[in-house]
Amino acid sequence: MTGDTLRAVAVVPARDEEESVARTVQALRGLELDEVVVVDDGSSDGTAAAALAAGATVLRIPGHAGKGGAVDGAIDRLPPADLWLFADADLGVSADGLGSLLDVVRSGRADMAVAIFPPQFGGGMGTVRRASAGRSGSSPGIGPRLRSPGNAR
Repeated sequence: MTGDTLRAVAVVPARDEEESVARTVQALRGLELDEVVVVDDGSSDGTAAAALAAGATVLRIPGHAGKGGAVDGAIDRLPPADLWLFADADLGVSADGLGSLLDVVRSGRADMAVAIFPPQFGGGMGTVRRASAGRSGSSPGIGPRLRSPGNAR
């Protein structure tokens, strides 16, 4: 346990992220989490082995389910958690910045927190980006808008 009564689990969907997943897992293991789970979404490289070597629990999906399918499959297969943290496998050491999201939810200041990263070209979680677009300040059920350290004001 993390010292409180909440079971906190990070779920990291990954496909062909052998080069970055270990750094992401190591950063997440530095947070107050009970478990870091990497969901290998049909990778053709050493993603699963790198995640396992870094200390993650690894679930493998045969074929390719996509990011959402990987996360859904993990939640269905894992024991219940009180707090879920979803993180991309390519965050690397910057994943340690997600601790502020955990703090906001653990403290009861929000039921859910979403990280908003500086704009990047291509890729990303389109659904999350669309859902959080235009939010400023606090919204009921969302909590304060948090910024990544490189985008702090």
